Amino acid sequence: MAGLSSAFTVGISGGGGRERHGEAVAWLPVREGADKVIELAGHLAVGVQKGIRSGPPPRRTPAAHLTVARGADRQAVRDLVAERWGRPEERFVADRLTLLRSHLEPTGARYETLHGAALYAPG
Repeated sequence: MAGLSSAFTVGISGGGGRERHGEAVAWLPVREGADKVIELAGHLAVGVQKGIRSGPPPRRTPAAHLTVARGADRQAVRDLVAERWGRPEERFVADRLTLLRSHLEPTGARYETLHGAALYAPG
């Protein structure tokens, strides 16, 4: 699957979040390279169905983002979205794909690495 994509630049800019059912989640939206992230996610969704149990398919088109806090402080999420601390911005090269399984537990999320692979470098 990683062989389907070359390394690419990811640009994160701004903040996002939501409060629902008493839980706040904060994320940073991917602005540059979002199409590549979504494409890779689509390949993974098809490729992992054999042997890895997953949840129901998404109800809407996925949005490329980096989750930074689950069970976040509601005011912190509001501050992030309103950019009260400034506008988070970062660029980096995505050269590796790592598939994680999230275990959401009362004490927080625990992540299990299922697979990792390098994205190919065009040459």
